[in-house]
Amino acid sequence: MRRVGGAVAVMVVIAVAVGVGVGGCSRNGPEAPPPVAVVVADAAVAVAEQAEADAGPLTAWTDPGAVRALTKSCAFDPTMRGHGPLSCAFDFEQSCVPDPCEDERRETCAAECGNTCATCGQTCVTQCVACKAPCRDEACRRACAVSCGRCRQDCIGARDRCSTGHCGDEYKGCRARLVTSWITNRCDSVCAPFIACRNKCAERDKDGEDCTLTCYDKVPGARACKPNEMICEAMTYAAERREVDPKWKANGCDAVCERIWACARTACEKKGCGEAIKEFEGCRARTLKAGACGASTLLCPQAWE
Repeated sequence: MRRVGGAVAVMVVIAVAVGVGVGGCSRNGPEAPPPVAVVVADAAVAVAEQAEADAGPLTAWTDPGAVRALTKSCAFDPTMRGHGPLSCAFDFEQSCVPDPCEDERRETCAAECGNTCATCGQTCVTQCVACKAPCRDEACRRACAVSCGRCRQDCIGARDRCSTGHCGDEYKGCRARLVTSWITNRCDSVCAPFIACRNKCAERDKDGEDCTLTCYDKVPGARACKPNEMICEAMTYAAERREVDPKWKANGCDAVCERIWACARTACEKKGCGEAIKEFEGCRARTLKAGACGASTLLCPQAWE
């Protein structure tokens, strides 16, 4: 048989499709064709996978590669195998700083923003399919793909605004409530005896969780505060204290911070130390009410420097 381009392969496919073996041999009766729905679904998957392969690295749904892929299939979604700039899901974030408000922001609020984005994306796909239905040429399908890409990118933009705006406000409110509760329950005074109790318990080779529960009962107020070394330090120097701690305003701590930094700048200039923060501790020790304010470089921002 003489080969002309891909003609041989095409003849083989045609022969199999009509139930005639290569070389003219007949088959033992026709086989039942697969259900139409299965064929259509398999074809859609194949088209989407090929479109994904053709698209290459993408940074936005409006990129030319994404538009080409959406022209072939409205169901194109390169994020199904992981996250990325086109995904509604946020990449995993890990923090070593204990912050229940950050956990709530990430696991609850941001997750809701991602779910809304995913629902928005499905609406874009449905609209794209409806748009392509009457199309008779590539230009029409491409116009639908461009519209779909813009729609999907708008979903990503709304997700980001939700995460930074709405979730940012939720986070600030949560932090204010958390620090207020810490101060109201006098948790600062609970930290030292609780940590001492747990350390003593641990010396007897008891399980850490058992020691925590034991000291919750032994130390007054510990169960309400749920202290540990990390959360105690984080709450002691929480920036929200400047807004919610009654002692901060009562002692005029903003003015105290300004005096500490003014002292530090002057002392540094005299010594040529280069950075005023190097003189902060010495000036804090000499500044009236600095101890009552709990003044530190964390509670006295360098903006006052």
